[in-house]
Amino acid sequence: MAYTKVENKILDKILTSNFTKRQLKILLFIIRFSHGLGRKYDV
Repeated sequence: MAYTKVENKILDKILTSNFTKRQLKILLFIIRFSHGLGRKYDV
């Protein structure tokens, strides 16, 4: 099973923010396909 390492500071900000369910899914998608794949950004 693979996982994506994300800094605790980033996770803390995400958890304490008031994102809607859709916004949270989009944010996690962006993190997965940029940071999770070792890229600085993704198109």
